[in-house]
Order: sequence, then structure tokens, then C-alpha cells
Amino acid sequence: KKFFREKNFVRSNRTFSRLLKNFPETSYALESYFFLIEGLFQAKELEECALKIESMMTNYPENELTGFGRFESLKEVE
Repeated sequence: KKFFREKNFVRSNRTFSRLLKNFPETSYALESYFFLIEGLFQAKELEECALKIESMMTNYPENELTGFGRFESLKEVE
């Protein structure tokens, strides 16, 4: 989260992506998706962001973090 708070989205995105790749079942996965998606959005990596939104919606369909309006509207941009 340090890189995210510092608005260093390149490093933040890389870190959260690695965490999800190496530890997909961790208790931090949902939070990692949330920060990764927001970081990708901030970095204007909208295609990758949309793909991660799809993954998050598939893996956590009932979680409140999945339902944020930005995610739904960005999904329509696809």
C-alpha cells in the first residue's frame, strides 16, 4: 500500500499483481484486487483495469468492494 499511497501506481500495480499471481488464495486477495484496479485506473491502463474488474467480479461477486460504480461504468467502456 505504501507505493499506492505515494501515487507510485507503476510499482503499486506491479506489487499487487505479483501478490495475486503468487498468492491467489491469500486473505489479502480481495483488497489487492481493489488497489490494483484503482491503480490501473489512475495509471490510465483501462484495458488491463477492465480485465481485473472481470476477475474480481467472478471471484468475489457478492463483496461490496466489487460493486463500486466506477468498476461497473468502466466495464461498459470495454
